Amino acid sequence: MANTQHLENLKLGTESWNKWRAKNREVPDLSDADLTHACLSNMNLQGANLEGANLSGAELISTNLKGANLSSANLCDANLWDANLKSANFYFADFWNADLTSANLTSANLKGANLKNVIIDLTTKIDNKWRLVREIVTEGGSNQDLKDRKLSNANLKNANFSHTNLQGTNFSQALLWGANFSGCNLKSTKFAGADIKNSNFSLVEN
Repeated sequence: MANTQHLENLKLGTESWNKWRAKNREVPDLSDADLTHACLSNMNLQGANLEGANLSGAELISTNLKGANLSSANLCDANLWDANLKSANFYFADFWNADLTSANLTSANLKGANLKNVIIDLTTKIDNKWRLVREIVTEGGSNQDLKDRKLSNANLKNANFSHTNLQGTNFSQALLWGANFSGCNLKSTKFAGADIKNSNFSLVEN
């Protein structure tokens, strides 16, 4: 159960909450809280306990959730644009239809999480610990810069990388069946063990 005082502090808004966090070392306990459609953008929720919280439809734009515990949390339809989710725990969290555009998911724990219909672009920060699923690769993700990104073991079936800078990108062991690489910069790109069957490599730079 959430700490009642912490919930009351949260309701006072972003400025008040962030000032409180700056003065207190206490870890916010918002577990199982009903935060449906809450406006939590730009808030400092680093390390907070949000296990089982209902954040469906919540605004979490540029929110700092680094290292937070959101296991079993409901994030359906939540807006996490540009949010810092680095090292956060999303074990069995539900992201259905959530917007993760430009979010930082480096080292986040997404084991068992529902990522169906998640919105993501190719600027979203990920690492080789996250195995992407097909549903989160947008068809409008072309013309991006993915230079030196680590996408080994990723599931990028039918992904559209057209005219993307993939110089030095690591696709080792990745599933790239049917992916579109037309017009891409593939200098020093690594495809060791990758499945590139039916992929389009027309007019690539190498």
